[in-house]
Amino acid sequence: MTADGSGNSIDGTGYAGTFTAGTFPTATAVEELCQFAADDLELALATYGVDEIPTGHHARAQHVAKYQAAALVEDSYRDDPDGSASATSSNVALYLKGVAGLAALINGQAEQGGGTLPGGAERGWAGMS
Repeated sequence: MTADGSGNSIDGTGYAGTFTAGTFPTATAVEELCQFAADDLELALATYGVDEIPTGHHARAQHVAKYQAAALVEDSYRDDPDGSASATSSNVALYLKGVAGLAALINGQAEQGGGTLPGGAERGWAGMS
């Protein structure tokens, strides 16, 4: 749900379609969470021995990171300290499965090379909201 600062649904359905300065979470907060998700993906891939994401796999990396971003956004406004919210749990499960699949794909095609995924603000896909 995208809500205003008082917790009210923007359009009465629970979905506004975008994050703004007047929603909770705000667009800025979502951008920060997307950056965290991108960083998380790089760290997670490193545990599989992947320190470079070939250029041809950037779109898939973005897709996988979106699940982590969705879980972080969901957690940012849920009062669910044990993490049992089904949407969050589902996104985390899809993210973990995606990380493993992406790592396997990259490790299986390492001879094709590619390039290093830019870090920080240089990521073309960090703004996933």
